[in-house]
Amino acid sequence: MRPDALARRTLLMLGLAPLVAQGAACPPAARLGPGLCDANGDLLADAPADPRQWIDPNPLVMADVPTSDMNARAARAEPFRQHLERLLQRRVTYFIARDYADLITAFHAQRVHLLNVHTGSVEQEVVCGGYVPIAQPIEPDGELAGYRMEIVVPADSPLRRVEDLKARTLTLVDERSASGYKLPRALLEREFQMRAGREYQVNFSGRHDNSIMGVANGLYEAAAVGSAVRTDLLRQKLLDPDSLRVIYTSPLLPHSPWGVSHRLRPQLVEQLRKALVAYDGPDHVLQSGSRFRAADYRRDWGFMRELNRSVGEQPSCR
Repeated sequence: MRPDALARRTLLMLGLAPLVAQGAACPPAARLGPGLCDANGDLLADAPADPRQWIDPNPLVMADVPTSDMNARAARAEPFRQHLERLLQRRVTYFIARDYADLITAFHAQRVHLLNVHTGSVEQEVVCGGYVPIAQPIEPDGELAGYRMEIVVPADSPLRRVEDLKARTLTLVDERSASGYKLPRALLEREFQMRAGREYQVNFSGRHDNSIMGVANGLYEAAAVGSAVRTDLLRQKLLDPDSLRVIYTSPLLPHSPWGVSHRLRPQLVEQLRKALVAYDGPDHVLQSGSRFRAADYRRDWGFMRELNRSVGEQPSCR
């Protein structure tokens, strides 16, 4: 057998040949990772041209961004899971990831089929992982649901303004976080001419709740966090409202969409989109509005793409 024929046969066995062929035929304007094509210009990966490369899982596996209490999260998601199961007429199971890396690994391996990802890494997964947002959380008035970045300090801190962070240490979450890394760095540089490592120093806590509780207990001088996490800790009575102060609040960041792999059978994708938009049950996940509408990645995530550019970040598909 000729080497090129052998290579194609191997790719077919791995389910990759149509993806490679499709990627090679992409128009020059398509800015997606290897093997992904955006022929219609919506900035999202198209489904493979060959239906043999579509996936049609039963059971369908859903997953959320991991938090400190995923068992409680899974319990809150139960009405949502049952709703999907009823409308899709197939089993739907809930995957509990150990951490965020575990969630993304499971998605890339097609072991998770419907998920939300960190707000800060939506573009990365769209460009490199074939992630396709299909439903966006909205508020009761139909506006995009989201949260804001806050800079918090201990209640008795002398820090009163963002400018007071000069020569201080700002605790960030991790480099994938929008509200806990990208937005504070971008806004401090753009609005206050303060650069990380020059006007102020940075350390990392790993999680929003770690940052918040660290500030509340005087372990950190200041931290950039997502407002929704602080609000949730207050709701659960895990945080004393008098233990810290907010000295800055950012513009709105959209909540994570629910999305799927571009390889999911298109008819199933449409069924999922309709099921999500039809859902009107109880609030089931931390990063959620009251309802969903069909996602419009180009429009909904324009600010986040601009934010990524402002911190010099381009999706890397290594």
